[in-house]
Amino acid sequence: MSRRLSRRFPVLAGSVPWLLFVSVLYLFAEVVMIQLEGLGGIGLGDARTRIGGGILVISCLIHGSSRVISAHPAFDDGYRGWLMGVPWTNRKRLPFLPVEMVWEDVVVVGWFILLAKTLPVSIAPWLVVAWLTANLVMLGWSFFLTRTTGFCYLTALGLGFAIHSIRQQYVSLAILAATYVVAYEGLKRALDAFPWEPRKLPNLSTNVQITDLSSDVHGLVGSSGHAGWPYERMLGQVIDPRGISRPDAILITLLAMFWLYVLSSLLPNHLDRAVPAAFVFMIVSWAAPLIRLGIYTSGYENPLSPLGRIATFRLVIPRHDVVCLTPLCAGLAGVLVLLAFRRFAPLEIVLPIATAVVVLVTLLGPPSLRRWRLTGGHRLAIGVQKNNRDFVEAG
Repeated sequence: MSRRLSRRFPVLAGSVPWLLFVSVLYLFAEVVMIQLEGLGGIGLGDARTRIGGGILVISCLIHGSSRVISAHPAFDDGYRGWLMGVPWTNRKRLPFLPVEMVWEDVVVVGWFILLAKTLPVSIAPWLVVAWLTANLVMLGWSFFLTRTTGFCYLTALGLGFAIHSIRQQYVSLAILAATYVVAYEGLKRALDAFPWEPRKLPNLSTNVQITDLSSDVHGLVGSSGHAGWPYERMLGQVIDPRGISRPDAILITLLAMFWLYVLSSLLPNHLDRAVPAAFVFMIVSWAAPLIRLGIYTSGYENPLSPLGRIATFRLVIPRHDVVCLTPLCAGLAGVLVLLAFRRFAPLEIVLPIATAVVVLVTLLGPPSLRRWRLTGGHRLAIGVQKNNRDFVEAG
């Protein structure tokens, strides 16, 4: 009987242990708060709301996110590989748990709302907002993993508007519901595109693994799978780069700027809202250019020392020194934007814009990493890396 119920209602059956645990924890916290209220006439109504309501809100966050993580094959390599071998198609339902929201999720959230009825203040809208927010965050991440990037950006944008309106519960709830409709369409398109090519982070190392190259190149190396220095260093610049694309760089930067404004706007005092944005601007305006410069010059040294430049009257070597131009312009552009617009808009708006300008110039400024490493006037740094020890002759 229990197996039949588990097969017919898999989400509800899997949530029962979590519901029991949360219920016991919540009731225990409420009993403790009631006992404290009875000692010396201490009024802890607000404390009860914080503790009991906090337990329920956190429970909704965990359940909403775990629903996507446990059901979506993008988060489980073994599950995804098994579906590819079955083979599974989008014409069929997923064999274990549905990723999209089902009526059983309504029962779970409804149980939490029923428990919250014992609190002195109603938090039912907050519980629904918490569940939808956590669920949408993980759906957005799944869109990134499945290369459905357009819906990833739309989901992140909708979540930003919902958080910005968080003080108005029902407005935030309406925005989350509209965002979920968009995310549901994205989920359908992601499953339609199954199987997905695994998402790889940009390769910023100075060397390249032979497994990154085509099968035609594998015969050029021995059984160790490595070509050795400096060949791996040079091969790493010939293969197709895996850096971030220009549209993605622009959209990610704009979303980060928007989210910085959203999080700053949560502070009640207008003067305090500029503090976190100013802190982020100072960190980014220094860190982003330095990180870019470090990535570009890692393993590539200056062709001449400072004394050599003076002795040869070559104070500037354009093909090499162009690598420093974009980092300098990035920091300067952020300061100029801040000085130019501070009189026309509040700092809580200008600072995120200035931060976005710094990041955009850093990511998109010329020359590209591949172009500079292939054509820049530099020299390869001599060194032995851990993968190249077999190619070093000692003695």
